[in-house]
Amino acid sequence: MSKAKVLKQKLLFEWAKSVNSLEAYNKFVSSFPEGKHYIDIFNLKASALGEEIVTDFPMGNYKFVKGFDNQQFNDFGGGIAKRPNGDLVVAASSRKAEGEMYDSWLLGIDTTGKMIWNKMLGNRFDDLVNTVSISAQNEIYVAGITDAVVDSVKGQAWLYKLDANGKNIFNQRIDIDEVLDFVVYPDNKILIAGYSKSTKDSTFTPSLVKLNANGKKLWSRAYSSKGKVYNVASDPSGITYVAAGNWIFAIDQAGYLKWDILLDQALKSTAVGISGNNKLVFAGLNATGAFASAYNIDGEKIWEAPISISGNGNIEQIISLPDNSFVVAGTFNNKIKVVHIDETGRIKSEKEFSLPQGIKLNDLTTTNGRFVGISATRLTEKGDLIVFEMGL
Repeated sequence: MSKAKVLKQKLLFEWAKSVNSLEAYNKFVSSFPEGKHYIDIFNLKASALGEEIVTDFPMGNYKFVKGFDNQQFNDFGGGIAKRPNGDLVVAASSRKAEGEMYDSWLLGIDTTGKMIWNKMLGNRFDDLVNTVSISAQNEIYVAGITDAVVDSVKGQAWLYKLDANGKNIFNQRIDIDEVLDFVVYPDNKILIAGYSKSTKDSTFTPSLVKLNANGKKLWSRAYSSKGKVYNVASDPSGITYVAAGNWIFAIDQAGYLKWDILLDQALKSTAVGISGNNKLVFAGLNATGAFASAYNIDGEKIWEAPISISGNGNIEQIISLPDNSFVVAGTFNNKIKVVHIDETGRIKSEKEFSLPQGIKLNDLTTTNGRFVGISATRLTEKGDLIVFEMGL
């Protein structure tokens, strides 16, 4: 029987390759979700799904476009980060099997877009992943919500850390409701950004929590203003810059304010990035659309650039490229908007990514020169993870 099973797997593998369709790959994976042929079939399916997706994308300099589907389950959310050797780590939420709770789904992707490893990690109830980061030591950090139930979402903020080979270092619950972003300092201390939600009136309180390298809390800040800490960025000296709606500010490593600015109520800053020459850009929504505003590290405004958007959504991410330009991105009406801005505030290019089913930005990262890697979710009933790399 064991020899017959091996032969059946081999024949089904050869058949799926010859047919070269999503249906054939799905049939193989449902029959043999593990084993030596799984990665090969998984990558063939990712390429086929990517070829289907790219037909709806705008013309561009794509290094690869892949669609990752975990056994036809619902795969969504998460982040993307680059490892020191150029490989990517993509984190999302998915299931191990039908009827089970959501866990974090990690994929290691090489520079050609090929999946080279994947693993699922989680706790007792649903685990929803928001972001992933790689330290200078090649360690993997993943954060979001744990102990949630997806229908009601309520859970607890959560972060775990793996070594370079994927071995668990710590798995830590945090005393706020959700991690929206975090930074890892050179000494491996971690600053968590997010919010706590009042059970009385459902208002949000912006919150920061700092952990040591072993995941133990050093200090926390819950601010008197209402809202969320959406995004954080730090400079080489350890000063961290914070986007918290109509409040932007800078703190030192002990959590004390260096400076803060209360923006007009019509402005909502939801992303911040810092370039190699220490220029800050905050971005978000205003009364007429969206904006990106540059500041120096002392909080003095340099320029502001309008960003044209259409529909409901948010600016979600900013990254800086090696030439000190910025890429600002978000999701609006189930379409992804990507804007490339030079260091003077001039818009160099704009792209919009859409799919018939809808698409949502998860995260983006610099990869090589003027190339960016983007993680997104295709918004089908059973969502798929889309990962692509393109030049600007």
